[in-house]
Amino acid sequence: MSGNPRAFNDMLDCMYHGGKIAMLGIMPKGAGADWDKVIFKGLTLYGVTGRKMYSTWHQMVRFLRAGQLDPRPVLTHRFPLEGIAEAIAIIKEGKAGKVILEVANPAEWGGA
Repeated sequence: MSGNPRAFNDMLDCMYHGGKIAMLGIMPKGAGADWDKVIFKGLTLYGVTGRKMYSTWHQMVRFLRAGQLDPRPVLTHRFPLEGIAEAIAIIKEGKAGKVILEVANPAEWGGA
């Protein structure tokens, strides 16, 4: 999902024969791949331009509640909303997985 060529090629190394890859991240122009791995592992690549809005949300909730998915390993950074410039810099440097921007609780905003 990141569009990072190195991450994509690392994923190809980890794929099992007959595996399926859904591509959502946009790769940079000219990014290459080890196509021998795609061919000889019999991989299927699927380009995603959108999603099945509600069914994917419900499916993800089921995975999380059943303990079938632990998202913590990919969460590399957390910033308060005020730290957005630093968060963007880390993302652009390619030093981040998933970055979380934490928004203050509405009760802390001083409004209604």
